[in-house]
Amino acid sequence: MTWFLIVVLTVVVMLALLSVLVLAALIGDDAESERARIEMEVRRAERRLHDVASNSFQAMLDAARAEDRR
Repeated sequence: MTWFLIVVLTVVVMLALLSVLVLAALIGDDAESERARIEMEVRRAERRLHDVASNSFQAMLDAARAEDRR
């Protein structure tokens, strides 16, 4: 009977450790996907900022050239 309890407790402990490892892996994947999403949003924002700056600079050049022609 003692051996049976030892085996049952060992199996329960192994299953508990396995479930903790699986949950840790799932949480790790969520964190990695969150980092990837944030990185993608940062790149998109940087691209929009670059486009705005480029368009503003082009508008300033056009305005300066229009004044020179007068």
